[in-house]
Amino acid sequence: MERQEYIILCQKASFKTGLSGGWREVRWNDEELVAWRGAKFVPIDYRFGFQKGEAIHLAILHDLRANAEYTVRLAEVARISPRSHENENSEKVIE
Repeated sequence: MERQEYIILCQKASFKTGLSGGWREVRWNDEELVAWRGAKFVPIDYRFGFQKGEAIHLAILHDLRANAEYTVRLAEVARISPRSHENENSEKVIE
């Protein structure tokens, strides 16, 4: 996932949790969540640092089921794909 896209998701999650008063009270849509290792997480923070002289980009994720936070490489995080919808105006050809 791109850094800027992830940071925007973090900002939106921060705003939404601030208005609702807590993680558990928020109704999350797939567009607001990210995927890591096959599960959905709330993006909450971004960290930039160095390990052995190399730059690393880290995503801090909140797991709603376990009420836990994970710090993972941003490259391992993916945006949840929006559901594909059929075009209602498409014409079907019958042969």
